[in-house]
Amino acid sequence: ENEPMKAACAQDYIGSPEFSFLTTVQAPIIEEIKYRVAPSLALNLADENNRTPFKDLANGTDSLALSRREAIVGVLTSLWFGLSHNRTQRGLDVKTIPASHVLSGGIYWYLQRKFGFVSNTIGHSWYNYRVVRRAG
Repeated sequence: ENEPMKAACAQDYIGSPEFSFLTTVQAPIIEEIKYRVAPSLALNLADENNRTPFKDLANGTDSLALSRREAIVGVLTSLWFGLSHNRTQRGLDVKTIPASHVLSGGIYWYLQRKFGFVSNTIGHSWYNYRVVRRAG
């Protein structure tokens, strides 16, 4: 295999508009639905006192504090999010913890729960934009 050629092709792709769109628009929307919105909706639907489960996804909850359930689900989804970003050329690395992704997953979870889907998606997009801009 021609490693220098592969590296050059990868660098060209990283600098492309398609890659920028994928990483700053598409991926954050898909990941926020998968790691925050779906678990959040399940949490809302499991709460028989929640009369507005879909509204809470869009607008957030009324309280800035996390309930015990929200905190537990947030920790689990943040670990899941971090692990999913721990891919290497050899596959999924389960021996290390990608702290930046786990912590950002927790921040995105909090933003989604308290301020709604748009806030965490914008935060995620902005983070990815900064990473892509530095890499390209």
